[in-house]
Amino acid sequence: MFFAAYLWVSGHSPRVPHSRRVSIARHWGYGVLIIAFLFFFILSQTRGAFIGLGAGVFVFLVYLAFSKSRSLRKWSLAVLLVCVILAGAGYAVRNLPAVANLPEGRLLQLSFSDTTAQTRFWVWGEAWQGFLERPVLGWGPENFTAVYDKFFNPNFYIPGQQTETWFDRAHSVFFDYLSEIGILGLLAYLGVFATFYVEFFKSKRKWLDGHAHEAAPIVERGLMLALPVAYLIQGAAIFDVLPMYVPLFLFMAFSTYYFNSKPSHQPDSH
Repeated sequence: MFFAAYLWVSGHSPRVPHSRRVSIARHWGYGVLIIAFLFFFILSQTRGAFIGLGAGVFVFLVYLAFSKSRSLRKWSLAVLLVCVILAGAGYAVRNLPAVANLPEGRLLQLSFSDTTAQTRFWVWGEAWQGFLERPVLGWGPENFTAVYDKFFNPNFYIPGQQTETWFDRAHSVFFDYLSEIGILGLLAYLGVFATFYVEFFKSKRKWLDGHAHEAAPIVERGLMLALPVAYLIQGAAIFDVLPMYVPLFLFMAFSTYYFNSKPSHQPDSH
């Protein structure tokens, strides 16, 4: 969704020559792609990713609300209000039979007392104990099974009931890295995102110079700001897999190009 949205918005950017602006048909195509991606995203019923998307959208709208574009401030505040109302209404009716029985109703079932939430707390406790025993370098990459076995929580075993047990992952990106590669590994991992945001704010003047009131460059930067937030928020409750890694690597590669390329509206210096 990020790449489709970025291509959609960048077609209106003042730094893109008119000869390279995308056509109306391609704009419709990007819009259809975003809707299709969102549709299948909802069908996946992955609550961690759903919360991450919500956090990313929230950060994106807040960024627009503090921009210098009057139209963006107005529309972002209106959309943010609508999102808050819809989220509140969805949460309020989540237990109604008509809503709970929907295939997508699982996305609204958010509770710390939920079985899947409890299993996460138990395995996070195991990961924390593993970290305390080997805090600097951890137990080694892909060695969470050793932590799980040594600090096994008997609550996972409930006679006659099925529980969501993951013996090879801590079901959290942060606890995975903390237990497997220790505090040094976790700090190195978070340092990637810290470096991204340092470069993001350093490049503000370069990319918005002379265009701080225009919508397209601001929306582009809002998308860049929001995606790592969505990734990290979802990572708090789920673990990394290849379909998550590949978009992240592509995004980081693109951000390197974005931060180091020169906007077309800037004149060459000789």
